[in-house]
Amino acid sequence: MFLTSAEPSHESAAGLDPSRVAEVIVSCGDEAGRRGSGYLVAMGRVLKAAHVVNDARSIQVRFDADQPTEQTHLAEVAWADTQVDIAVLSVLGEQRRVSWSDFGRVIERDAVLRCSAMGFPVFKMRRDRDGTRYRDACHAVGTCAVLSNRREGTLDLRVAPPHTDSHSGHSPWEGMSGAAVFSGDSIIGIVARHHRSDGPDHLAVLRADRWHEQLSAAEARRLEDGIGTPLHPARLTDVWCQPHAVARQNAGAVLGQPLHALPHEHALVLEVHPAIEADGEGQALGTLPPYLHRPGVDDQLHEVVSVAQRHSRMVMLVGGSSTGKTRAAWEAIRSCFPDGWRLWHPLTPDRPISALEALRAGRVGPRTVIWLNESQLYLSPRSHGEEVAVVLQELLADHEVAPVLILGSLWPSYWRELTAKPEAEPDQPPPDDPHAAARALLGQATVINLPDAFAEEDLLTHKRLLDSDPRLTLAAGSAGGRITQFLAGAPELIRRYQQAPPPARAVAWAAMDARRLLTFKAWCRRADVS
Repeated sequence: MFLTSAEPSHESAAGLDPSRVAEVIVSCGDEAGRRGSGYLVAMGRVLKAAHVVNDARSIQVRFDADQPTEQTHLAEVAWADTQVDIAVLSVLGEQRRVSWSDFGRVIERDAVLRCSAMGFPVFKMRRDRDGTRYRDACHAVGTCAVLSNRREGTLDLRVAPPHTDSHSGHSPWEGMSGAAVFSGDSIIGIVARHHRSDGPDHLAVLRADRWHEQLSAAEARRLEDGIGTPLHPARLTDVWCQPHAVARQNAGAVLGQPLHALPHEHALVLEVHPAIEADGEGQALGTLPPYLHRPGVDDQLHEVVSVAQRHSRMVMLVGGSSTGKTRAAWEAIRSCFPDGWRLWHPLTPDRPISALEALRAGRVGPRTVIWLNESQLYLSPRSHGEEVAVVLQELLADHEVAPVLILGSLWPSYWRELTAKPEAEPDQPPPDDPHAAARALLGQATVINLPDAFAEEDLLTHKRLLDSDPRLTLAAGSAGGRITQFLAGAPELIRRYQQAPPPARAVAWAAMDARRLLTFKAWCRRADVS
């Protein structure tokens, strides 16, 4: 039996503390060595997975790795059980008087826990400017479905997957073993292994409420003495009953910007196309030309946006390129929503990962517009699209977050791709259905189809606006009703022409010359010029 080197503080720790996260570096003689993660649970005591330090010749522990406050210490195994796969390291020279860690018990019931862990997996390998290689930290935020992995006796932690799985046949999560997994303020276990058959977004967690029953009474006592905390399930905190609001608070600040604080030109940040330039003859032109209301589109859009102030809704604008989908959505939310609403446009590190991490962490609050322009970029990617669709369905059904508005846009071709149901051949296995979840999500959406052109009566109604801005005047006189395409598409065509290689520009010149010749011939016929 051994004891902690000092009595722990009577105050428990409040959730994951990054300064207590340990990078564990193990030397194994002639082998290349191993790396893992751990957590400082008591003064001089780090909890981690036993298989990482098994047969270790030397162990180093780093806190605040590669930060100005980095501390590196030698460590030795104070207690370990390879069957349960738990170890306690005694860290030499680590004298911080830390608050004691609260361990939690997971109740067997139909529930999903919001969880987080921090460690040093191999996919976080980086190279510094001087060529030095290092592993950066990974703050994995996700959920544990309580009833999964019942036979194995672990928790199934689902997190955002790594961007790559190419590590010479090894799991990209190598090095994450031993990371403490928190739900709210309580440690509910440590990361043990990655079953690659589960996919890159699942980690198996050794449940803290199972350790006591898997050990003999003497070994359980030694473990409890080592971490300064009782582990009998009856003395652990029940974590399933923590309110969702607490989990969201622990996950971080609510995402999004106050909608009414955004200037009108913020539309360009939301991927509204910039308009063509035109000579205003001294007239001060706005960033965007005046908006032309289309009753068949805007009245329906405003109606569903108004409903979303009370009940969560999804709206999908479907139309061809540059038909005004994004501008219509921007004008609707600016004019319909009262103060207190936020706008969130998930973009980084990439669109589907940004959406997954934030939604799983509970960082989207009530009265939020989730802006999914070019929605195929979120729903189509093979590796993440279906996961995004699932978490968005869960969000629409979550009454504690309501109301929210999911506002997206798609070209008709992408709509057909995402909503088409594969046809099964007689006497053949069911075909692959790559967009089943996306199809279910889009089935809940209010779909607003945008026409390719303005109707003649709409142009007559807006004649005063068309005459008030030279850009609209030019578009109305040249586009045959396809005003938004002329306003938004022309700058893109000019950019592509200017950046095209010489052969492509030569073809464009030939087409322009042919167009001029046809126009000249038509003029000659009208003027009766021989």
